[in-house]
Amino acid sequence: MDGTKKRGDRVPSENSCHLFDVVRHLAGNPCSVHAAGMAGPGSPGINAGSMVLRFPSGASGALILGGVGTAANRRSPGLEIFTEQGRLALEGRAHMWVGLSHELRGQPATQRLEFDPERIARTRYTDAFEHFATCIETGATPSATLEDGIWAVDFAEAAYRSIGTGLPEALADQTGRTR
Repeated sequence: MDGTKKRGDRVPSENSCHLFDVVRHLAGNPCSVHAAGMAGPGSPGINAGSMVLRFPSGASGALILGGVGTAANRRSPGLEIFTEQGRLALEGRAHMWVGLSHELRGQPATQRLEFDPERIARTRYTDAFEHFATCIETGATPSATLEDGIWAVDFAEAAYRSIGTGLPEALADQTGRTR
C-alpha cells in the first residue's frame, strides 16, 4: 500500500491490534510477519487477510483477519500457534473469542474450552473498563503499557509493508532491536 490511505480504516490496525496482544501474551513477540491482504468491493482499505508469524524459538503462527463476509460466515478472528510442544488455537465469531483448543506432545486428546464471550450486563470490554477505572482510582499501574500499544502499531505497520511488498517483514524484540 502506498501509505496515503488512512490506517484506521483497515483491519490490521483497527481491530486486529487486540489479536496481536493475544499473540504476545500467549507466545511472546514474533520476530517476523508475512502478510497478505485484500480490499473488498467498495472498500477504501484492507478488510481481510492472513499473516504467518515466526518466533525466535522457531515456533510459527497463523492469523486470520477479516472485516468482510456474509452473516453466515462470522468466524473471525482466528489464531493458531504451532510449537515443538504442541498446538494452540483460538476461535472467534463476530470479532469475539468463543473457544480455545490445544494439543500437547504426548497427550492423546485435544483439550477444548468453549465460552460465551458476552453475557447480559457484561461484555468483552467490561473487565478492561473496570481495570482502567481501578487504576485511576488507586493509582495502580495498568496491565497494558504504552509500549504494548506502540508494539501493536509497529506490528500493524510491518503487516502493511509485507502486504505491499509480498515479503516477510522483521519485527522488533522487547529491546526495540529488529531481529
